[in-house]
This record gives sequence, C-alpha cells and structure tokens, in this order.
Amino acid sequence: MNSPEDTGYTTLHMAAKRNHMGILVALLDAGADPSRAAADTCTPLIMAVQSGHNAAATVLLSHGAAVDQASTGGHTPLLIAIQMGHVELMKTLLKAGANAGRKTASGHTPLMVAIRMGKSAAVKELRSWTSDVDLLD
Repeated sequence: MNSPEDTGYTTLHMAAKRNHMGILVALLDAGADPSRAAADTCTPLIMAVQSGHNAAATVLLSHGAAVDQASTGGHTPLLIAIQMGHVELMKTLLKAGANAGRKTASGHTPLMVAIRMGKSAAVKELRSWTSDVDLLD
C-alpha cells in the first residue's frame, strides 16, 4: 500500500492524480500515508492539486495530509493551485489551514506569485484571507 511503484509513486499517488475516489478512500482507510513524498518530493495532495481534483484533495486533507508539505523549491499545494489556476482548490487548502504567507525557496509568497502570473481570481481570494502587506515584500 505504501510501497512505491517503478515510477517512485505509490498507488495512493496515482489514485489522487487520477481522481479515483473509491481507491483513494479504500487506501486511506486501510492506513496509506496521505503525506508520503515520492522521490521527486511530490505528495498525493500535490498530485491531486496539479490535476485539479478538489474532491481527492478534500479526502486527503480529511485523512491528515499535510496541507503545507512542499515539493522541491518550496512549492506547497497552495502555490501549485495558484500556478495552475485552481481557485476552488485554493479555497479548500486555505480552509484546511494552508499558510498564505509561506515563502518559496526563492522568497516568493503565494500572493506575489499570483500577482506576477496575472491570476486575478487567486489574488482576490488570497487578499480575502490576509491583509498582511508583508506578503508582498
């Protein structure tokens, strides 16, 4: 269940990526680790977010997935949701406690990234969660 496939991903990673909810829930209920990182540092939550699967992300979070666990470069699920334009996923992650002020390895906050990428819906959502001017520095 937590054994990686040849690609370095577990079955849980692949179920999250493909939004296979029945498999995802069965694996989590059987004890699969929702925060296990593959060799490339992707977690099942990151894979669900990259693929735009809000339902899979919600299930992973409800089973204890680490909402701020970052991949290489400090890319958290929140930052990835912003980059991919998944505003509903952003909301899910923020409601689950994602840190809107966490900086990447290069020192960028999610709000800075959203502004630079021209993601106006993401900017609006992030501003509704924080009014901290330091998030722009």
